Parts: sequence; structure tokens; C-alpha cells
Amino acid sequence: MVRLVLCLVLLTNSLVLTAQDSKITAMMNRYNPVWTSQSKNSSESMPCGGGDIGLNVWVENGDILFYLSQSGMFDENNQMLKAGRVRLHLSSNPFNGTDFKQELRLMEGGVAISGNGVTVNIWVDVFRPVIHLDLQSAKPVDVTAAYESWRYADHIIQGAEFRANSYKVPQKVPIRTYKDSIGFNDNGVLFCHRNKKDVENIFDYTVRMQGMQSVKAQMYDPLTNNSFGGTMKGNGMVPAGNDSGSYAGIVYKSWKLAGKKAVRSQQLAICLYTAQPATQQLWVNAVDSVMKDAGAHAKTALTATRQWWREFWNRSYVFIDGPDSTISRNYQLFRYQLGCNAYGKWPTKFNGGLFTFDPVYVNEKMTYSPDFRLWGGGTMTAQNQRLVYFPMLKAGDFDMLQPQFDFYLRSLTNACLRSKIYWNHGGACFTEQIENFGLPNIFEYGINRPAGTDPGVEYNAWLEYEWETVFEFCLMMLETERYEGRNIQSYIPFIDSCLAFYDAHYQQLAKKRGVKAFDETGHYIFYPTSAAETFKMTYNSTTVIAALQVILTRLLELPRKYADSAQRNKWDTMLHRMPPLPLRQIEGHTVLAPAEAWARVQNSETPQLYPVFPWGIYGVGRPGLDTAINTYRYDPHAVKFRSAVGWRQYNIFAARLGLAEEATALTREKLGNASHRFPAFWGPGFDWTPDHNWGGSGMIGLQEMLMQTDGRQIYLLPAWPKEWNASFKLHAPYNTVIEAGVKDGKIVNLHVLPADREKDIIVIRNQVP
Repeated sequence: MVRLVLCLVLLTNSLVLTAQDSKITAMMNRYNPVWTSQSKNSSESMPCGGGDIGLNVWVENGDILFYLSQSGMFDENNQMLKAGRVRLHLSSNPFNGTDFKQELRLMEGGVAISGNGVTVNIWVDVFRPVIHLDLQSAKPVDVTAAYESWRYADHIIQGAEFRANSYKVPQKVPIRTYKDSIGFNDNGVLFCHRNKKDVENIFDYTVRMQGMQSVKAQMYDPLTNNSFGGTMKGNGMVPAGNDSGSYAGIVYKSWKLAGKKAVRSQQLAICLYTAQPATQQLWVNAVDSVMKDAGAHAKTALTATRQWWREFWNRSYVFIDGPDSTISRNYQLFRYQLGCNAYGKWPTKFNGGLFTFDPVYVNEKMTYSPDFRLWGGGTMTAQNQRLVYFPMLKAGDFDMLQPQFDFYLRSLTNACLRSKIYWNHGGACFTEQIENFGLPNIFEYGINRPAGTDPGVEYNAWLEYEWETVFEFCLMMLETERYEGRNIQSYIPFIDSCLAFYDAHYQQLAKKRGVKAFDETGHYIFYPTSAAETFKMTYNSTTVIAALQVILTRLLELPRKYADSAQRNKWDTMLHRMPPLPLRQIEGHTVLAPAEAWARVQNSETPQLYPVFPWGIYGVGRPGLDTAINTYRYDPHAVKFRSAVGWRQYNIFAARLGLAEEATALTREKLGNASHRFPAFWGPGFDWTPDHNWGGSGMIGLQEMLMQTDGRQIYLLPAWPKEWNASFKLHAPYNTVIEAGVKDGKIVNLHVLPADREKDIIVIRNQVP
């Protein structure tokens, strides 16, 4: 009897899951981009990827083409290079007919291309770095696959092309992108870029120019010996010679593979691999091992990959009915791009991720190779990166946060060495615009510095004293403990080190100016600081105070296992030394100020609203909401800079303040169709295309319109327009999943896991039409 009951329970659960999967599949299939005509060029490509690989796939003049990208492909100059381009040519030209179709199948994770009896499926193994192309044809067809590279010779970088690497500007000596090693090997094509050891790379140069050579041997170095590329092989295919040509004005050479005869079925596999082995042969051996492993799992890899994507889409979703369904479709299309780097060693870059294309189609003046993107490859800008990663919390994509966290953890030693060398105190000093080894970008750091300039400060009008941006990633680390119950013991030393820097450094600065380390009330004297890149040379910056206040509070709320009494007392002492957030009066209204005082306005951010987002000190259900709304409405800079372009966060601010009408209008702009054929390739905004902080900020805003949390409290529909009927599934703190529908401004079909969390839900009834 017990077994019978258990079987019935399992059967019931299975039927529920199957029905739910069918519902989501039907909704997601409606969102699949489907093209019935070929593309004009690479700017009309669609993304495809998985694991840590991204492809731009398009069909042009009858050929299938796709760019190859993988996380971590950083060269000697810290430019993030592509692995190359693949071109598939079929003798029958099947895609030139009227039945052409190209579709991104979201539930499967791959791209399907068909025409005139030929179907080609392109997909990436989520669990192994291997790209698969499977062709089926009703009639025998001759197949040629070409690997194309523009890095067949050394290239001297010139002019604005430097903006794709970490030098950013021309140097006194020639800087080169060095050629790859490419050739036929074992009936395939083997291609590799291995960073040279006999030249000074950007890591070496940065360490030397920033005066860190005495500790260089202790530092993390991701560039020396970095080797990347891969191999391309096809069943029954053999080398068929070389060719050359030009695409988007860039000359390339190709290495062709061809079948020995016409076939009805053809498989092509491309392995991409990035590592730092001692020799290139070790890299080649590793590539061979990956290909053998892929072969051993050939019968199960596609099923496993498709299952991963099904679970990905079942984990979280937002579906809006009616004319504004474009918003939720683009939300899902952007989340797909994030999912393609779920398991990358390196975080998804805000300035294009894995999906950049020929730069001339972004800006006609940028006549450079497909390796080009503005704002560099290995350079990370925290103010942009945060917008890519915050939406993963409510989406439940906790595993995808790991690459961004690891980026900081790997750089911790280098950031601590900065504090030791420059100021002889402890703590980790992370600047804005840091390299993938934790030091400031050398151009932003400034090498032409007046005598006596503090060597630890970036000599840069935008970035000087902007050290607080790292705390947003500390917050994400803390949120994983609250959201999913993750053990964050390994993050505590990192967070504590970032706090220790502020404690030591601002006491040191105060004592250099006078006798006392604190002000007359016993508070820190945060001068000079910065409020984002906008308000400079600030006294008691709002972004600094809000960050430290929230991080310290959250640390003290952690279970006792994470810190002993001595450490907790230290954090408690820091918290009590925190000055209050600065306020001011505008037109008779109390508003949040960016700081108590500042010297100038340098950029166009709105840090006076950062206590709203990301710090959550003000918002729906919290004290002082009117003060934050007044800031949004009356602060002259908040009004002046308001827009939905790029990294602008006004859609998020409006949502967190419960301003449904403003949030709706800004979200329509933010998540509307991009100007490129693929509707979620936004940009360039302030950065590049596809603009991932544009998409990330759009995701955050839509999530905040639907659901906000404050401790254990969950607010539903805090800024949701009555006209948007929808269904959604989002994650909340304390391992909570909220699944519901919205009908005429009311919550319907509410399901909460665990069920006892339903008592913590408050539904906000907005009357915005």
C-alpha cells in the first residue's frame, strides 16, 4: 500500500511537471526568433551558445556563417579575441529558395536552418566546449566547411583600434596582435593563439608602470601562456586546401575541409579550449582529450544539453500578454545570451558578451577586425558589470553568478598588495576600470602624473577615489546566502578585506590632515571620495555610506558560523562609525544628496538614488519613501539625466519607488526592439553592441515591477500597470519561489514554495491604467 501511494504521488508530480513544462514550452516557442530571408551581413546574426561558448549565426549568399567566441580568450594586450569564423557551403544552394527558415529554438538552446529539403542544426554542448553542426538532406549534397581567420599574420594596431585592448591609446613602440598558429592536423583544422613569453604583455607593463614590480612574483597573472583556439573536424571530411577573401573590409585566409563524396548526412564538431599550460603541446593534448570525451558522449550530449535548457527556462520566466509581449520576449532573449556563459571561467562582458560582430556595422568609422569592441576585453567596469549580474538573483540563476565572483576572488591578492605597497596598510583596494588581474587599467590609471601624486589613486577625472563599486558584488555574494542558502564562507574574507581597506585608509587620510581619525560625533571622515563617476572629490559620498552601511548590516545578520565574536565586534564598530546619509532641500522638498559636498560634476549618473538601487535603503514598504520619490522628481541632475538608454537605471529607480506609470514607460523603451535584426542586440548606447548592461538593467526593472523584497517581506505588483496581464515565476530570499498570474491588476493562481512563505506576501494594487 505504501509503495502504491508513493507511486501515485510520483505520478501526480510527474504529470504536474509535464503540464508545466508543456505550458512553458508553448510560451517560449512563441518567442523563438524566426527569419524567412537570409541576412545581409553579420549584424543580422542571431546568438547561439552554451557553457562558455557564443556563436553569431547567419546565412548570407547561400552560405551558413558563424563567429566563434569563448570566455577567456585574452591576448597579450588583453584584447578579447574571437576564435575565428566558420563558413559552410552546400553545392545545392538550398537556402536560396522561398522556403528558407532560420530559427533560434530557445527551449533546445540551438539554431535550426532549413530550405529545399536540407536541415542544419547548430548547437553547443553545455557540458563540454564543443560546437556541433548536424546536417540532413533529402538528396546527396557536397559539403565544404571552411575555417576563416584574419589573424594569419602579425597586425600592427593603430589609432582608435587601441580602444579594444588595455592600452586604449597608441604607444611609443609598435603594439601588435600576434598571428595565430593555424594548419591542417589529423584530417581537421587546428588553430591556436598562444601568448608570447618573450614580449612584455599588458600585465608586465601595468605592473611596471604602477610600481608593483617588487611583489610581481606574488601576483595573479592570467595572461602569461594563455592559449586559446581549437580544432574543427567533420565525419568523412578531409583537408581541401586554402583560400582567401575579404569580409566587411577585412582580409582573411581559410582552411577548407570537404567530404569525399556527396552525402545526405554530415556532422561537424568544433572544440574551443582556453587554458594557461606550460607548453603549447599540453594545450594540443587537452584539445584532443576534449574531442575524445565529446565522441564518447556523442549519443547523450544533445539530450543532456536540451534538458539543461528546459530546466533553465522552467526555473524562471516572465510572460506578458498583448501588445507589450515584446517586452517579455526580449527579456527572455537577453536571458538566453546570459545563459550561454553559464559556466565560463570569466564573467559575461557588459560590452558585447560573447556576441559581438563586425564593428563596421556598429559604427561605420570602425573598420577593424571582428575582434574589436569598445571598452576593451579584459578590462572590467564594475558599474556596468553589476547590471549584467543582478538580475540573476530573482531569475534563480545562482550558478551563473560564479564567474563574476571568481573574477574578484582571483584578484584579491593583487588588490591587497596595492594597499600594502602604496599605503602600508591592510585591505583590498579595487578601483573602477580594473583589469582581469585586479589592477587599474593603465590608461585610466594615468602614467603622466605630476610629482607627488598618490601612486595608489587613478590620476583620472572620472575615476579618482572611486573604490566603492566592489561592494555591489559583495552584496550579490551575501544575497546568494539569503536567496539559496549557499555556504558563503569562502566569500567572507574577501568582503572583510574590502571593508578593512576603507577602515584603514580613511583613518590614515584623516590623521594625515589633522590629529583626529574621526569627526566630532565619532564618525568616519570619508574624504576624498566619489559618488559614482559623476560627483567628484566628495565629502561623505552617498554611494560609499550606503554601501558600507548595508554590507556591514548584512554581515551582522549572518548566522554565527560565519564569524567569531571578535570579527562581529569589528563590523559593529565600523557600522556605528558610519555617518548618516546626506540630505538636502530642493524647492522645499527633502531629498537625498549625492554627498555632503562635492567639487564638480563629471559624468551623468544619478548616485543620489543608489540608496534606492542597489542598496534598498529606500523603497516600497520602507521608511522615507517620500524622500526618495522627491529625489527622483526634483533633483535637477536626476531630472536632467533621465532616459532608458544603455546603463541608465531610471526604470529600476521608478519600479523600486512604486512609480508604475514611469516604470512602464521606461521599460517599454528599455526592452523594446533593438535596431538590429536580432531584437535583443541593443546598443551601442554608451558602450558597444550588443549592450549587455542595457539588457541587464531592463531585466532588473521588469523584475522589480513585479516583485520586491524587504527582509522576509515580499511585495507583489509594486509597480505593475493594470493593463498588463501576465504570468511569472521569480525567486525570492529564503529559498522561495513565487509563481503566479496577473489578471486585470490582481494576482491569480498564486503558488508559493515553501507554502509557509505565502504569509509574508503583500500585494500592492496599483491603479495606473
